[in-house]
Amino acid sequence: MNLILLHSNELIWQGDSDSRIESAEAILKGRRFLHIQSVHKAEIGDLLRVGVINGSTGTGAVKHIDSNSITLNVILHQHEPPPPLPVTLLLALPRPKMLRRIIQSATSMGVKKIILLNSYKVEKSFWQSPYLEPASIKEQLILGLEQAMDLYLIQISERTRPY
Repeated sequence: MNLILLHSNELIWQGDSDSRIESAEAILKGRRFLHIQSVHKAEIGDLLRVGVINGSTGTGAVKHIDSNSITLNVILHQHEPPPPLPVTLLLALPRPKMLRRIIQSATSMGVKKIILLNSYKVEKSFWQSPYLEPASIKEQLILGLEQAMDLYLIQISERTRPY
């Protein structure tokens, strides 16, 4: 995880509404907390790179750590994301487990649009896979964005009939 991605609803803004770019606080639990604890080995006062999905990047200073969460003081200061690649990935629907890896890898390489196609060799059962559920796809997108240090989710569409 090169960038700790935050959802805008996780930020608790400090001060009045005019100071939103000044300071916010975020409490992280679960996978991100475990990653920060085991890989970054963060301690109070350490600075981590953070970004808000579809927003800005900045730094997060570790304020508090307990047994199942970490609190960061977040300052967002960079507003310009890197320009997206003009690439669309056309992909015959692979095996569901491979789809997870492909989405994550393509996202980390900067691809901003994926079109999943039906083809003669695609098993019909693949289209009913739980890996195609929006929550599952979003999880893989976020993992890829964290690696790419990108903030903007990519567009994935399905074309179940060949043209």
